[in-house]
Amino acid sequence: MKKRKMISTIRKRFNRISKLLEKLASSFNADDIHRMRIEIKKLKAFRKLTSSRNRRPRLPAALRNLYQSAGVIRDLQLQIKRLEDFSFREISSPAGYQALLREELEKETAKFRTRVPSPIVMAFEERIMIKDLPSSVRKNTIRKFFNKERKKIMAATGGVMRYEQFHRLRKIMKTLQYNKSAIVPILDGYQPTGVNEVTELLGRYCDACTSIRGFQRFSKSLNESEKLKAKALYTSFQEERSMALRKLKERIGSVPQLLDHDSV
Repeated sequence: MKKRKMISTIRKRFNRISKLLEKLASSFNADDIHRMRIEIKKLKAFRKLTSSRNRRPRLPAALRNLYQSAGVIRDLQLQIKRLEDFSFREISSPAGYQALLREELEKETAKFRTRVPSPIVMAFEERIMIKDLPSSVRKNTIRKFFNKERKKIMAATGGVMRYEQFHRLRKIMKTLQYNKSAIVPILDGYQPTGVNEVTELLGRYCDACTSIRGFQRFSKSLNESEKLKAKALYTSFQEERSMALRKLKERIGSVPQLLDHDSV
C-alpha cells in the first residue's frame, strides 16, 4: 500500500467525521452518532495496520475523547430505542425509568458538545496521523498484522468465555473487518463474510449486556411501585441476552476455520 493511498484514506475519514459533527451540532440523531463512531473506529483500525512505530498505536487525544463521549450517548440511545421496541410487544416500561434515561442523555449530549474539537484541532490531529505513516505498507507487513490479530482471537476464544472475552473478541474482529480491503487481496481462503456475521452476533450480545448494566444502574433510582413494574422489562432484557448468547455459541466454534488462509 503506497503512502499516497494511506493519506487519502485518513483524509477521507476525517472529512466524514467533520461533516457528521456539523450535523450533530443541531440534532443528535442516533444514526449520525453511530456513523461517526464507526468512522473513528475505522481510523483506529487503519492506524493499527499502518502505524510506523512499535508502540501500541492510539488515536489522537481529541478524537479519543470524542469517541468515548459518543459511546455513552450511543448506549443511552439504544436503551431508549429498546424501550420503544418493547412497548410494541406490550411490555411497558416505568415512566420514571424513561425520564431518567432522557435526563441522562441530555447531560451527556451537553458534555459531548464541550468535547467537539475545533476545525483547527481536527486538522492538527489529521496531520499527526499522516506524519506517523510509514513510506509504504508491504504485503508481508499486512500478513504479519493479520496473523497477529488472529493469535489474539484464538487466545480470546480459549477457555470459559465471559462478557470481557466476548467484548475483546468483538474489537479484534472489527479491526479485521475495517481493514478487509487491504487484507482480502493477499490472503487466499480468508472469509470476511463469515467473520462479519460472527462480529454482528458479538455486537448483539454485547449490546444486550450493556442494556442490562444500564438498567441495573438507573433503575436504582425508581420508587418501589416502579421497580415492581420494571421486573417484566428486566426479564425481557435477560431473554434478549440469552437468545443472543445462544446464537453466538452456535457460531463461535467456526471462527478458526473462518480465519484460515493461504498467502497470495
